[in-house]
Amino acid sequence: MTFDLGEFNDVCLSIEHRLGILRANEAVREWWHSYQAELGPNYPRSPFALGYQSTPAEVDYWVDFYYTGMPEFEGDLDAQGPQAAQVQAVAEQAWNNGRGWASGIGGYLIDMCSPFTRPQASYLREAADDFSSVRTLLQGAVPANWTELNVDDWQGEAHNQFQAFIAQLFDSMQQYELYLAHAENWFASASAFALQTQNGLLPFLREVDDQLDLQLKEWSITQGSPMDRSGPNPKVADVLSIGRQIIGLIPPADKAVSTVEDVVGLTGDVLALFGVDPDLSQPAPFKVSTAEEIYTGLTSTLYDKHLTPFDDSLTEMATRTQEVRSVIEGLGSRWYPPEVPGASAPEWEHSLE
Repeated sequence: MTFDLGEFNDVCLSIEHRLGILRANEAVREWWHSYQAELGPNYPRSPFALGYQSTPAEVDYWVDFYYTGMPEFEGDLDAQGPQAAQVQAVAEQAWNNGRGWASGIGGYLIDMCSPFTRPQASYLREAADDFSSVRTLLQGAVPANWTELNVDDWQGEAHNQFQAFIAQLFDSMQQYELYLAHAENWFASASAFALQTQNGLLPFLREVDDQLDLQLKEWSITQGSPMDRSGPNPKVADVLSIGRQIIGLIPPADKAVSTVEDVVGLTGDVLALFGVDPDLSQPAPFKVSTAEEIYTGLTSTLYDKHLTPFDDSLTEMATRTQEVRSVIEGLGSRWYPPEVPGASAPEWEHSLE
C-alpha cells in the first residue's frame, strides 16, 4: 500500500460532511423534543402530522421527519398552513445549524495528522538512496591503485610525513564513511516509521467514514434515529510496536564503531519496510454513536493511537542516535588528516587566467 495524500484529504473532508449531516439530523430531533417539552402535556394537539424533509446532496441520506401531536393552531386546516410553515422553518434552521457544527473538522483532522502525512514515500526513498550514493563516492575518492606509487627512493622527513599523512587519511575517510552509514540508517529509520504510520492511518479513517455512511442511510430508512447503535469499531495499527521494531534496527551506542557493512546491512532491513503494510489488528471501538461522540472518539484515537506513540518513538530514536553521534564524534583527530609541516597550497587561478 502506498499512502495517497489526496485520498487522505478527501476522506477527512468526507468525514466532516457526513458528521455534519448526522449532527443536523440530531438537531432536528432535539428541537422537536424540546418544542414538545416547552408546550407541556396539556397543550391542545392537532391530529395532523407535520412533515419536514432534509435534502442533502445524497438522496440516500434524505430523511422525512413526520411528527404527530403538533400544537393545534387556531382556524381550519388551510389557516394552519402559515403557522405550520413557520414551525417547519424552525426545523430547517435547526438542520442548518447542525451542518454548521461540523464546519472545519476536515481541515482540523488534516492538520492534526500532518507530522506524519506530509512526507512523500518517493521523495524519502530518493533521499535515502542519495545517502548511499554519497557514501559510494567517498569510498572511491582515492583511486584503488594509488598505493602502487613507488616511493622507496624517497628519503627524509618529507617521506615520513607523507606516509603518516596517507595512513591517517584513510582513517579519516573510514570515519566519515562510518558516520555517513549511520546517518543513512537514521534517516531511513525515521522515514520508514513515518510511512508505516501513514499506511495504517488511511484504512482506519476509511472505516470510520464508511460507518458514518451506513448510519446516515439507516436514518433515512427508519425516518428517525437508528436504534441500538454501538458506534464504529475500527482497527488501527500498533504505532508504538512499529516504532520499537524500527528502533531495534538502529545500532546502539556500544555498536557505534562497528563496520560500515554491519550498519549498511541494518539499513537494508529498514528500507525493506518502506513498502510493507502494517498489521491492522488493534481494535479501537467507539462506545458511542452521536455525531459529537463519534468526533470525540475519532480525535481521541488519533491522539492516543497515532500521534502520541509517533512522537514518543521519534523521541526515543533521537536519544539513540544522539548517543551514537557522541561516540563517533569522540574519535577526535581522526576527522582530519594531519597537516604536513612546510606544505603550502598555491593560490588558485582560473585556467583561462
